[in-house]
Amino acid sequence: MTGSPYSYFPEINGLLVKLRKLSLDDAKDISQLVTHNVSKSLWKVSFPYTLEDALNFIDSSHKDFTSLKGLNFAIE
Repeated sequence: MTGSPYSYFPEINGLLVKLRKLSLDDAKDISQLVTHNVSKSLWKVSFPYTLEDALNFIDSSHKDFTSLKGLNFAIE
């Protein structure tokens, strides 16, 4: 079986948080949230973490979902 078994990315709405698909609009926030302290705690995350790094991560996340390799959520 190829591709995602879902016709859409799952979304979870809780009382305090919402989990949703990452969008290109999230790139600026992601690049600003990955500080030196955050990057040194994560495997293969460089610092400084640029807008291009964030866009690549979002693109990779979408590809991982489609190929059933992973599921990354944005947290609101």
